Amino acid sequence: MRLWELTDELRNLQQAVETVERPEELQPFLDCLAECREETISKVDGIACLINDLEHRAEAAEAERQRLSKVQRHYQNNADRLREYVQGCLQAANIERVSGPRFAVSVCRCPPSVQVIDENKVPVEFIRRHTETSIDKAGILELWREGVFLDIPGVKIVDDKKRLAIK
Repeated sequence: MRLWELTDELRNLQQAVETVERPEELQPFLDCLAECREETISKVDGIACLINDLEHRAEAAEAERQRLSKVQRHYQNNADRLREYVQGCLQAANIERVSGPRFAVSVCRCPPSVQVIDENKVPVEFIRRHTETSIDKAGILELWREGVFLDIPGVKIVDDKKRLAIK
């Protein structure tokens, strides 16, 4: 049975137990209720095991992503260093172009770019302002925990949310 089916079964059995009038009719319902609870515990335990496995896989994937990012940076840094090395050697020898069997390598001009020398002298029409606004939720929550929380417009403390804790 699926967990949602077990949940429905438990709810129905609990309602049935409440409507039983004679004590001798109660035992079969209680036995069935205990069996259904055991099955629910087993099912929830299995799902918790799956959640635990998936969380560990997610952590392993993140660690692998970080490892591969380091490998990528290593390869890119090596390529950049070799590119600068070849360029420096070609410029020192005053060679602008070399053709080999697989590649043609040349030292060429870069496209025009802007170098800012003094930001204060740049006209205002060329200045872009980026402002980022964020709410200090941690600060508000800290005040609330200390009992200093005032009525702050636009926020409320949510303390009735539930989450699943697996230990």
